[in-house]
Amino acid sequence: MGKGNRTRNERAETVLTDKNVGKKNIGKKKASKGMPTWVGTLIVVAVLVLLIAVVAISVLNSRGTFKRMRIIAESQNFEVTVPMMSYLVYTEYQNRVAMYEEYSEQYGTSIAIGGGEGGKALDTSSPLREQVYSSVTGPDGQLVTTTWFDYFAGVAESDVRQILACCEEAKAANFALTDEELEEIEKELDALEQYATLYGYSTNGYLSLMYGEGVILKDVRAMMKLTELATKWSNHKAEEFLAGVTDGRIDEYYNNNKSTYDVYCDYIGYTFTATFAPVDTGDDAATKNEEAAAKYKAEQEKYAARVEELIKCVSAIDFNQKLYNYILEDEMAAMAEKKETTVDALTEEQIAECSAAAEKALLKAAVENAADGDGDDDLDEWLFESKKENDVKTYLRKNGDTKKLEDVVSAIKGEETEKKEESDGQPEAQTEGSEGSEGAEGSEGSEEKPVEYQKATSTYSAYFFVTGMHRNDDLVRSVGHILFKSTTYDGKTSTSAFTGKIKELADKVLARDGKLTAYAMAGELLDTLYAEGKITEATRENGSKYYKIDQSVFEEYGLEYTEDGNVFYDDVYEGQMVEEFEEWLFDSTRVEGEIGYPEPVKTTYGYHIMYYVGNENETWRSEIKKTLSGNDNTAYLKGIQETHPVTVNSDYYRYIAG
Repeated sequence: MGKGNRTRNERAETVLTDKNVGKKNIGKKKASKGMPTWVGTLIVVAVLVLLIAVVAISVLNSRGTFKRMRIIAESQNFEVTVPMMSYLVYTEYQNRVAMYEEYSEQYGTSIAIGGGEGGKALDTSSPLREQVYSSVTGPDGQLVTTTWFDYFAGVAESDVRQILACCEEAKAANFALTDEELEEIEKELDALEQYATLYGYSTNGYLSLMYGEGVILKDVRAMMKLTELATKWSNHKAEEFLAGVTDGRIDEYYNNNKSTYDVYCDYIGYTFTATFAPVDTGDDAATKNEEAAAKYKAEQEKYAARVEELIKCVSAIDFNQKLYNYILEDEMAAMAEKKETTVDALTEEQIAECSAAAEKALLKAAVENAADGDGDDDLDEWLFESKKENDVKTYLRKNGDTKKLEDVVSAIKGEETEKKEESDGQPEAQTEGSEGSEGAEGSEGSEEKPVEYQKATSTYSAYFFVTGMHRNDDLVRSVGHILFKSTTYDGKTSTSAFTGKIKELADKVLARDGKLTAYAMAGELLDTLYAEGKITEATRENGSKYYKIDQSVFEEYGLEYTEDGNVFYDDVYEGQMVEEFEEWLFDSTRVEGEIGYPEPVKTTYGYHIMYYVGNENETWRSEIKKTLSGNDNTAYLKGIQETHPVTVNSDYYRYIAG
C-alpha cells in the first residue's frame, strides 16, 4: 500500500472510531498542522460513498446487471447475454434430470444419468463444475478432463448456434412471432411467477435459484422469444421440405434401397394354450388333481390334432376357415360353461356373440412381420430362413408353406425327462431304483410313490405363410387428440392447481359433480364444443350419421387443453398407439374431419377426444418421405449455420454459476 493510501485510511479510521470527542476528531498529528474541519467531513463522505458503491455493485451483480452487459454469443442481428445463456444451460440440465426421473418412475427403479468415458454419473446435489463428466487421454498423451458443466454448456452452445441461425433466416424472410405466440410466452412466464410464489420465493429469486445467479424474468423472456422464433421457422421449413418430396423421388429412393424396405412378410398364425394348476389342500385334492390332469391331457391332444390339421391346408382360405371353426368351437364351449348350460342350448344372440369374438381373434391372427435380423425365436428363424450365394441373400419361404411349433409341459413332475429319454430312443440306464435293480419300485416290500403335480402350460401353434418379402403396404393415418389424464383429474375436489381455460372447465365440472374426473372433463369440453356449434352433424356415404369439426378449431382447443405434447400425430401405423386409440383411428368408417362425439375414448392414460385428419398413405411411402424430408432439413439447418456464423466468447462461461 502506498504512503498516500495508508495516510487516507488512517484518517478515515480516526474519524470513524474516535468517540471520545463531542465533535469530529481530526487526530493529534493533523491537529498540530491545523487541518481544516471540512477535510475530515470530506473523508467521511468519501468513505460512505465508497460503501454505498460497494453495496450497489453487489446488488447489481446479484441481479445480473453486469453479466447482462456481457454478450456471450451473437450473430449479425441477434445476441445472447450471459444470463440468457445461463438460463439455457440450466434448462438443458433440468430437462435431462426430469427425463431420467420419468424413466425411474416408469420402471420403478432409480436410473443414473451416466457420464462419458472416464466420467461419473451426475450428482444433482453437487455443483456441476465439481463433477467429472469425462476424463480421457488425448492424442498428445495428456489427460483431458471435462466437467458436467462443460457438457451442458456445450449442448446449450450448440443449440444457440442453431437458434440464432434460424432467427437470422426468419428475419430475412420477414417471419415473426404473432401476438398470440407472444401471449403464450407471457403465460409461461406467469406460470414461473406462480411457481415462485408457491415455493415462497420472489420471481427473480426463484429464477436465480433455478437457472443461475443473476437470471431474471427479462432474460428468460428474451431467450424464450429467440427459441420460439427459431422453432417456428424450423417447423415451417420442415413442413416445406415434407410437402416438397415428390412421388418420383420416393420411388427412386425405394428402387435404390429395396433391401431396406422389402423386409416384411404376411402370415397367419394362431396359438392354442392348455393350462393346468394343481390343488394342494383338501381331502379330495388327489382326486381333483387326477381329474384336472386328465382334462389337461385331453386338451393337449385336442390342440395337437388341430395343429396337425391346420398345417395340412394348401390355401389361406382353407386355413382361415378351419381356424375360425376351431376358435368358434372354443368360444361357444366357454359361453356354455359361463351360462351353466350346453352348447346346443345357446341362444342365437349368444352364438352371434361367440362368432364376433372368433372373427376378431381371426383378424388378429393375420400378421405382417418384419425381419429384424435378430432371429430370437423359432418363428423368426422359419419365417426369414435364407441362404446367401455370391453375396446375394435369398429368402427360402414360399407362399403356402406351413409350420407347427409346440411347447409341451406335463402336469406330472419328472414326466418330461422320462419322455425325452424315450424320444431319444436310448435304453434306460440300470440305476438304483430302476426296474431290474435291487430295491426297484414294484418289488416285494416296496410302496408306490404318490403322483406329484405341478403348474403346467402347453402351447400348440400353427402358421401359414401367405406372402413373401415385400415392402410394408399397410396404410397409415393421421390423427388428432385432446388428452385428459386420469392421474391429473380423478378424485380431485379442488381446482386450485389449474389456471386459465382448464380451471374454468374444471370449475364447471366440480360445481356439477362435486369432484373431478378425466372422463367428466373430456365430456364437458365435448358438450361445450357442441353447444357452441363447433361440432356439427354430418352424413357418411352409406347414410350413417357422424360428427365433424374444423381442424383449426380442434387445434386451437387442443393446444389449450391437451396433456400430451402433441395435438396431432402424422402417419400413425397399427401397433404404434395403445389398442383403444387405434381401434377408433383405424375404424374403416372414419371420415376426414370426424370428431369422436359424444363419447371420448378411454385408454390407460385417461380420456381422449379423437379427431380424424385422414391423409391415408402406405407405410413404406410414408417412411421414405420422412427420410428424404429429414435429410433435406438436416442439410438446410447445417448450411444456415455456415451462412449465419455465430461468435461465441467462451471466456464468459466463467460468469455462469455452476
